[in-house]
Amino acid sequence: MLAVMQITERCDLRCHYCYLPPASARDMPLALALRTIDRLVDIARSQKVKDPVSICFHGGEPTLVLARVARVMAYARRRGINDFIIATNGAGLDRKMVDYIVANRISIIMSVDGVAPAHDHQRVFPDGRGSWRLVDRALDLLSEHADSWAAGLRRNPFRFRVTLTPASSVFLARTVRYLAAKPLARHGYITLVPGNYPGARWPEYKELLKLFRGQVEEIKGLFRECDLAGQPRPRVCLNECLGAASTSLGYLTATQAEPFCGPGEQVMGVSIDGRIYACHLRAVNCQEKDNDLYCVGTVQKGLSQPLQDGLFTVLGRNPKCSCLYWNARESGLPETPVRASAALYEAWCS
Repeated sequence: MLAVMQITERCDLRCHYCYLPPASARDMPLALALRTIDRLVDIARSQKVKDPVSICFHGGEPTLVLARVARVMAYARRRGINDFIIATNGAGLDRKMVDYIVANRISIIMSVDGVAPAHDHQRVFPDGRGSWRLVDRALDLLSEHADSWAAGLRRNPFRFRVTLTPASSVFLARTVRYLAAKPLARHGYITLVPGNYPGARWPEYKELLKLFRGQVEEIKGLFRECDLAGQPRPRVCLNECLGAASTSLGYLTATQAEPFCGPGEQVMGVSIDGRIYACHLRAVNCQEKDNDLYCVGTVQKGLSQPLQDGLFTVLGRNPKCSCLYWNARESGLPETPVRASAALYEAWCS
């Protein structure tokens, strides 16, 4: 079971598509964070979860409160939890932090939106400066430990999270080639995520499909180069939530894997104020108007059966999709960004 914990709302970047208000500066109180660990242990025990509990520290930017993260991890280890992930923008990772991450065998999910023109267009500091140079440096620091870091972990130690926007999608193939060249790519994978944010003006479906087909063909060319050289292909995957949405809208054949989450079963999220969500995305993005539908309890009181029953009633409208993409228009025309997700899947499979 993976639990995504929003440990802070503070961040050093002001990414154009961010779900948090710019002035957010709250941290999860330490007492609540420690109580969250106790609650997760109780939930895993009561639900007879077979797989070990994993905790992903999310934000905001968790490295801004790394001392607090360290205290929570130490307590979690005493409670029998030993698998940890930090989701980071990478801009503040220096050698001391990297050494700590590697020594404590923490996995990393880093948001890297690609080559400099793509990344710096949308992942910026408050003064508008791009963050690519610092993130590229962080990747190189982590790459120095790639093999030894991976040796002691039960999962891949690293994941690149690439948020695609209408502006950055034209760099998709260049982005995959750039990331695949990093030594970290041998021990992780590249996840492509069409951006879900207010104001995203994705083109119409046919235009999107043409764009993504061209980009995907270049990526497959990289795969062929790897095959000829006898080298492993970079592992590129499409966001787990997207397969369900695309399939349910009829754009794909049954070639895609099932969605990985399962509401409140394999993955859950805990918000900064201690609310427990069946959808981990909802725990860190509390701005969605229907967010309460996904809340299934609190850290203080535990899981609520009536709330869980209500959630499954809502999701029953589209049982193939258990994530925030479930409510496409009744006409079958996908809402943005589901449209972009479906186009990317169709391009990948064609």
